[in-house]
Amino acid sequence: MESFFVALNAVLPMFIMLFIGFLVRKLKILQDSFLPQLNKIVFNVFFPFLMFNNIYGSDFSSVFSPKLLAFAVIGVFTIYFLSIGFTLLVEKSNYSRGAMIQAIYRSNFVLMGLPIAANIFGKDKLGMTAVLVAVIVPIYNMLAVITLEIFRGQKINVLKILKGIAKNPLIIGSALGLLSVAFNIS
Repeated sequence: MESFFVALNAVLPMFIMLFIGFLVRKLKILQDSFLPQLNKIVFNVFFPFLMFNNIYGSDFSSVFSPKLLAFAVIGVFTIYFLSIGFTLLVEKSNYSRGAMIQAIYRSNFVLMGLPIAANIFGKDKLGMTAVLVAVIVPIYNMLAVITLEIFRGQKINVLKILKGIAKNPLIIGSALGLLSVAFNIS
């Protein structure tokens, strides 16, 4: 029964937030025309700050696990390449393939994983989770930029891929967080 309450305490806040979002939409507190702008603000401003804050507030030296990190990175690439193979078999449209590949390999690690880990272990114990976020989320985003460029149906533009990676807000937030930790910037 104790495990049930631990799980409930970990997941319930997420469901409450989803319910609040549902109510906001149902009660038309926000106009549908504002949602694309809100999504843009969240992706370009709030997510990078969240990435930075999660990385910046962590003590990597005491929790770093190279084996876990290697396992996570290998897992992401394995799922990514399997998703490409699967998608090439089942989807004929190149335009749809990029979105389908992303839907298979990407997770909601930042949106769901971090809050659940924080609710289970406490915010002060997110060290290795923050390390994983610092590495995995930029990998997700680099693969997304590459995948969408490859499957957009036009000639592959390597410069556009590199620019997309360099300008990605989540990668920038992670990089700034890592630099702040590495150079002990307070």
